[in-house]
Amino acid sequence: MTSDPRRNRPRILPCVTMVLMTLAGFGSPAVAQDPPPKDQTQEPPSDQFAAKRRDAMRLSAEHRDLEALPLFEELAREKADDRVVQEGLAKGLIIKAATVPSDEAPALLRRARSILLELKKTGKLSNLAQIYVDAIPPDGAPPKFSDRGDVQAAMQAGEAAFARHDFVAARRSYQQVLKLDPRSHEAALFIGDSYFVENKLDEARTWFTRAAIMAPNSSTPHRYLGDALSKAGEDDLARLSYLDGILAEPYNRRPWMSLSQWLSSKRIPASRLEVVPADLEAKGKAPAETPKPDADDGRSHWHLYAETLDAWANDRFKAVMPEEKAYRHSLAEEVDALRAVAKAVDADIQAGRIKEPHPGFVNLIKLDREGLLEPHILYFRANAGIAQDYAPYREKHRGELRRYLTQYVAVLPEAKPE
Repeated sequence: MTSDPRRNRPRILPCVTMVLMTLAGFGSPAVAQDPPPKDQTQEPPSDQFAAKRRDAMRLSAEHRDLEALPLFEELAREKADDRVVQEGLAKGLIIKAATVPSDEAPALLRRARSILLELKKTGKLSNLAQIYVDAIPPDGAPPKFSDRGDVQAAMQAGEAAFARHDFVAARRSYQQVLKLDPRSHEAALFIGDSYFVENKLDEARTWFTRAAIMAPNSSTPHRYLGDALSKAGEDDLARLSYLDGILAEPYNRRPWMSLSQWLSSKRIPASRLEVVPADLEAKGKAPAETPKPDADDGRSHWHLYAETLDAWANDRFKAVMPEEKAYRHSLAEEVDALRAVAKAVDADIQAGRIKEPHPGFVNLIKLDREGLLEPHILYFRANAGIAQDYAPYREKHRGELRRYLTQYVAVLPEAKPE
């Protein structure tokens, strides 16, 4: 499904109706747009079908999805195997679900989900379509935005107005939400989004910043702010906002996708440090082959990694974390294991026994010296156990996390660390 990539900014909210309305077309570069499937790059043989298809795609690209929906309905009946048309139909149904009475929305969402699941049986979904599927519950019934009926009603009125592109009315409703619930960062976010759609970037930035201050550990306000800053040409600030989105929710793929697409648009390569030789990573805890002394690049010390992990699994975890009921792989364990290797390799380098250390080990030693080994692990070596340590670490070490992201993840060409 083709559309302006700057307008595919998924809203990550408790209320699925609101999520999906924006997922379907009012979003940001958080979702990279896939090219049409190969079998869709040629226009269908019917001139009438092709013309109608072009009209539907044009309306969708202009965010006039409610107008495009009847065309997609007709096109889908005529050619059920056109994947782009089917995604367009699903998108239109999702948009429509935000404009109908709450008891009618689930059926529309279930139908949209069913269309996309059928597509998935015959091929890979686009990134955006996969997010639609993940966001819609099987019963199509969105959870409430708020337990307060007045707040829920005001937000739903705002979303319906937003879907109709009546942004003045939408803002009135969102402002009403803020009066009723001053803690609603979503309402502030959506006010900013309405200004963003109208290309009123100063107002959008003001409200996105407000939302980010209200919810610093939600990635969405930071991503939205990054979009507004990027569109205004303020790339240095945009980069920081996208990185703050990762800092907020590192195990959510959307902030990483936002950053990746922004870097690609600026022709800036994404960075990822290697701290362990790839062949050793593939072996995991398996020991490395013993290198000849004059050919050792640090691999001779890899056994320390496995030995440290074993020690933590046997008794060190209980000693260090007695409050935990069961063993898990922790940040402290991974730091301990990698640091043991780093210190041993560094000692041999200093003594002249290792003449040409592997670049990965050089990076490992450098990160440890800079106090950035923990951020690297949390962002690029985390499993389910390690991820549990992210929020506590962030509470005390936000500066180190941000320093790692700016120095090693999204590095401007002129600012690359030596």
